[in-house]
Parts: sequence; C-alpha cells; structure tokens
Amino acid sequence: PVGRPATAATASPPPTHWPIQPIQPIQPIQPLRESTMHPVQPAHILIVDDAPISLEVLLSILDPDYDVSIATSGEQALQQLQPPQALPDLILLDVMMPGLDGYQVCERLRADPRTRDIPVLFVTASTDAESETRALAAGGVDFIHKPVNAAVVRARVGMHLELQRRTRELQTRLAEIALAHEQLQVLWQAVEHNPTTIMIADRRANLVYVNSHFVRETGYTAAEVQGKNPRLLKSGLVSPEVYATMWQQLSRGQSWSGELINRRKNGETYWEEAQISPVLGDDGEVLRYVAVKLNITQRKEASERLAYMANHDALTDLPNRVLFF
Repeated sequence: PVGRPATAATASPPPTHWPIQPIQPIQPIQPLRESTMHPVQPAHILIVDDAPISLEVLLSILDPDYDVSIATSGEQALQQLQPPQALPDLILLDVMMPGLDGYQVCERLRADPRTRDIPVLFVTASTDAESETRALAAGGVDFIHKPVNAAVVRARVGMHLELQRRTRELQTRLAEIALAHEQLQVLWQAVEHNPTTIMIADRRANLVYVNSHFVRETGYTAAEVQGKNPRLLKSGLVSPEVYATMWQQLSRGQSWSGELINRRKNGETYWEEAQISPVLGDDGEVLRYVAVKLNITQRKEASERLAYMANHDALTDLPNRVLFF
C-alpha cells in the first residue's frame, strides 16, 4: 500500500503540527570594538595620601584628563568605596600613612569582591626590593616613586587604565562565549533528541549531520552516511519531477515541502513529510541545507484504507457503484 509513486502534486504547504518550529539562528558574538578605546566619560581615579603636597602634585597632573577624587587616610578611602558609592577605575595609594597603611588598605581591597579587581598603584618613596615585594604581595600592580615625575605618572596611569579596559572587555567576551556555548548545548539537545528526522547537508548536498532519530528511522549509523548524498535513501518510487521541483526551489534560496517515499537500509520503504530549507550566507550563497522529516506511513496507509472502503462493498469486497460514476 505504500508502493505508489509520489508525484509533484503531493507537495503541500508546511504542516502546522510538526513538533518543532524553524530554528532561529544564534546571533554571532561581536568582535572587540575599537570604538571603546577612548571612553566618552573620563576614568575615575581615587588618590589616597595623607600629605597635602603629594595630593596637590598628583591632582595637578591628573585632574585635566580624569575624574579625580581624594582621600587623606586609609580609613577614609575604604569608607568612600562602600555602597552606594561608585567605584573608581584606578587607585593611587600612598604607603606610609597614619592608621591603616597602604599595604593594609590594599589587602582589604583585595579581600572585598567589589573592589578586588580595581588596579592599585603604590605611590612610595621606598625603592628597596623588600618594600616592592610586600606591595606586590598585598595586591598592588605597579609603583610610582616619589618625588613623582608627571610624564611617568601619566604613562603608568594610562597604561593600567587601558589594561583594565581590555580586561573588562575580555571578561564580557568570555561571558558572551559562555552564553553562546550554553545556547548551542540546548539547541543540540533539542535537535539530537527530537522525535523527527533532522539532517544537515553542506552546499554540495553531502550530509554533515543526522540526529539520533534518523539512525532509528533509516537503520544507517551516522558514520555510514557522513559525507554521503541523501540520495542513498531514494526508493525509486518518487517521480523525478518531485526532485526537479525541489531543487529548483532550493537553488532559488526557497524552502521546499512535500511528501517522499524513502527506503531504509533493510529495504523497507516508508513515507515522509519533508521540509527542506537552505541556509544562506550574507552574500546570499547557500551554506547548508536543513531537512526536517516526519514519518507519515501510518497516516498514508489509513487514508488508503478509508479510500478503499469507500469504493468497495464491505461484504463482498467488490467495487461499488462509486467507481462507475
């Protein structure tokens, strides 16, 4: 009952009862934007120093280009960093201060998740290795030695602000990649375990992916059909006009839907309701073909049985008068 050749007339609009809807493409991750190299808003710098002269010198150097705030003690600096205060992009921190010294302040900054990523540059008159080692151990990223040199201050501050900007962009990029990976995992699970046959072919129509339902439906393993043309499923019972119409539409970048009779690995034939769509690149060229197929053999057999019963006598199984009019 399923051996009747299919014809072009069997093509039909996309069915509305398929288990899945057409897959929407995942938006590509955008490259790092060079336009962010120069932020519109000036960077915020916090200077922590108990010496008025040092504060005045650093302010005169940095204030023309940055949004600068000051603190005259370690305790005051930590207080300014508490919510809801906005966090600075960089901190210039004196080492020798009454109360909390620079090392202690830096250690507390690194212990707080809100402030641990703010770059800290120590401003110190000490140049010995022990002081610098202690500063690095406390979490500092660089040093500016007193008496300060304006060119050095601008260069060090600019360099670390740029590093901070790039670090934040990289973190954003990694978060986007992680999200895209999660979306791909969900999409793969939906495709792989979908109760319909899903096939993906390259631009030459050679198979690059089949889902697990394809394996159960056809009897072929994924390895057996990898790189093969789907014509290996042809039963010979489908009119050539059907395939000609299908490829005419696909070559124009249009989707095709219709009914096909295919053949399993063991030789059995079965009906499929198929929708095949080309995936186009930005230039309009075909990159892939995606086919989603639903086995409709039972539906076709039931339809044929109903048609037979309508045209034959239930008792004698002979043709009734409907066939003669």
